[in-house]
Amino acid sequence: MAAKGPKPPTPAELALAEAQRLTSLWIALRGFFAKAVTEDAITREEEQAFLETKSEISKLQRTLSAKMPEGIKFAADRMQDLLRQSISLQHLRALPKADRQTLLASWHYVFIWLSQATGALQYIAEGYKYDPATRAKKAVGTQLSDLKGAASTSKSKKEPGALANAKLWIAIALIGGALFYIGKRLQWF
Repeated sequence: MAAKGPKPPTPAELALAEAQRLTSLWIALRGFFAKAVTEDAITREEEQAFLETKSEISKLQRTLSAKMPEGIKFAADRMQDLLRQSISLQHLRALPKADRQTLLASWHYVFIWLSQATGALQYIAEGYKYDPATRAKKAVGTQLSDLKGAASTSKSKKEPGALANAKLWIAIALIGGALFYIGKRLQWF
């Protein structure tokens, strides 16, 4: 009886492995961005590692785009734009603060989409059927628009009720009393 070897990975498992590798490289790219904003000297080896990381990300992005199931996206166009704009660590260091913040915002945007795509691929690799048509469209707090909405001010502000105001004043009074007591014990006053 012939012994069977390990079964070959499925296309979903291969895509998942590439997505996980791409995610780890994307996180490493963030580390290079952090290095660019410091005053530390940038060595030739760090510049080379940065360029190699960019190259590896670009290759993985192209191969992963071809393997992605329909309906799963990871902001590949935004990823390529960011890689094109990030010429070198010295270039990143020389950019104005506003431009660096824009690049960092783009990095986060891609990271969110890449994380969602990796999760969807893991879901598929575990044997579940992914159907973008039946996917929950508006789960609270999971969409990018929810994250943006949480960061901005709400158009309709609710006034706190009388009970909330009373609780607030009681909390302030308790904190004030505790500080007064501690101050007397430590002879601050």
